Amino acid sequence: MTPEGWALRKLGDVATITSGGTPKVGRGDYYGGEIPFAKIEDVTSSPGLLISETKTHITRKAVNETAAKVYPPGTVLVTMYGTIGEAAVTAIPMAANQAIAAFLDLKGVDRWYLAYMLQTLAPHFRRRAGQTTQANISGAVLKNFECRFPPLPEQVAIATTLKAVDDAIAASDAVIEQLDRVRKDIIADLLHHGLPRHADVLRESEIGQVPAAWAIVPLGDLIEDGPTNGLYRPQDAYGEGVPIIRIDAFANGDVVDITQLRRLRITSSEAVPYRVGPGDIVINRVNSLSHLGKVGLVERVDETTVFESNMMRIRMNATRCVPRFAFLVLASPLARDQLLRRAKLAVAQASINQQDVKGVLVPLPPVDEQKVIVNAVGAVTDRLSKERAVIAERRRVKVALADALLTGRLRVRGAA
Repeated sequence: MTPEGWALRKLGDVATITSGGTPKVGRGDYYGGEIPFAKIEDVTSSPGLLISETKTHITRKAVNETAAKVYPPGTVLVTMYGTIGEAAVTAIPMAANQAIAAFLDLKGVDRWYLAYMLQTLAPHFRRRAGQTTQANISGAVLKNFECRFPPLPEQVAIATTLKAVDDAIAASDAVIEQLDRVRKDIIADLLHHGLPRHADVLRESEIGQVPAAWAIVPLGDLIEDGPTNGLYRPQDAYGEGVPIIRIDAFANGDVVDITQLRRLRITSSEAVPYRVGPGDIVINRVNSLSHLGKVGLVERVDETTVFESNMMRIRMNATRCVPRFAFLVLASPLARDQLLRRAKLAVAQASINQQDVKGVLVPLPPVDEQKVIVNAVGAVTDRLSKERAVIAERRRVKVALADALLTGRLRVRGAA
């Protein structure tokens, strides 16, 4: 049902829709120039729908001799291949490849409203996608797709409302990025220089500079239980049962969010060897090099929870090494670099084994000093967690608000 005052129009009637082309790869005279060249990853990573930079640049010669086109600032771009329906608005003149459609010469349509609307239509575009080596939609599908458009002043009001939420999200993103840098800097400084009282009493060790009073110990000497490889079950065993920690449940250095775990059908006796408890550390043992060795900390467990086969679980001897201190070390470049040097490479993935993990050399201050270091890092970590919760809520609000505004269920009157 079309809301009162809104019009049903084909996208091809409100804009000229075109797409670009990719200059031949390997032509040095086509690449490295001054013209930004947008690819799908540039569109999907653009903050607040505004795309102001690209990873690739092409030359004027490439534009003159190939299907590449330079679009003016304010052009609405939408992805047509793979990740379908992601939208952005160009901040500067730029070209784009053939996987991206460009909306030009808008007729009675606000560019920001169009970009937000296209994003919400992504599921509809995907249902109409053809399939070759990857899902894609054609320019014809876009041109004939019918959408509901409110009067232009209402479009502007809707876009302004959504952009205000995007600006708030961008502000939170900036705070999170800064806090993450600060946290990493604090950890690096404390692991190599210790507390301020050690500043003038340092020594060189196998893992770099450390306080002279600290020992350098193989991780295996500090482990109470493990490393233990996890549990394998086929995909049809998932859906209900006990929570299972998988490699997508945490990024490197994250506390595992047990509220978001998938569930697995498993008997109580089968679960026993693979149960995790508070303070346990899980380490990714099989993956691409970029994800190999990433670690997560289990902070709390509300019910029997297990972990999957492509990771290991370790449980520290807390009388010698505070679990959270070990977690900070293992998540840092100091330990991760050691694991990557031990990695066994195979096609499209790499692996580490239990001996590789046990052989990691870690700096070992006295337990009371470990606790001080953990608390110092914890203050920044807590602030980071709060900011992440804020941004998650803002993103949830934006999705709900966009759905209400762009369907006309919630009306925003623009100035006449």
